[in-house]
Amino acid sequence: MWPLLVVVVLWWLWAYIEVLAYQDARQGFLASLPGKLLSGFFILLPAWLVPLMLRDLPHGTLPDGKWLTLYLLMIVWTADTGAYFAGHRWGKTKLAPHVSPGKTWEGVAGGLTAVLVLASALGAFSWQFAGNELATWIALSLITAFVSVFGDLFESRAKRAAGVKDSGTIFPGHGGVLDRIDAFTAAAPMFALVWLLWRTPSGGL
Repeated sequence: MWPLLVVVVLWWLWAYIEVLAYQDARQGFLASLPGKLLSGFFILLPAWLVPLMLRDLPHGTLPDGKWLTLYLLMIVWTADTGAYFAGHRWGKTKLAPHVSPGKTWEGVAGGLTAVLVLASALGAFSWQFAGNELATWIALSLITAFVSVFGDLFESRAKRAAGVKDSGTIFPGHGGVLDRIDAFTAAAPMFALVWLLWRTPSGGL
């Protein structure tokens, strides 16, 4: 499993580079037809596979796979909520104004701070991590939270390239289905890759 996750994580890093590098959302490899086809594969398939993989982790892996899946979702929700409040209160430095004018580095810092508190509390008190294990757990959570921003930015870029405000109309007022899962699609493969390499000797093979 981990070779696929490595490829997907590298793709997300490239997507982030393109978001920052091109002012016009219709430029870059990911705006081409092959790029769009790869984007569909790398965004949706891993986001579907990762929760299934985490749920079915081998016996003895801590925490339990079902709770680990819930924790991954909590990272994304906490980062998004922390970024919203910090961005509205202190946001000044734009993150990628040509793609998403409302997002700021102060918001990102607020989201990471909120995840730091979440990871420290649950890691130490719920799953009894300590020392290097706790530090690794916190680092995993912070990396996942930061990468979740890539999903949000890329989805905004894709909508600009398509010339639409929302990704769909299934959820009126919510911007479409992709707006509900965009951060998760980037966070999930990163979280799963680091977890597999850290906690399973075979790397999930």
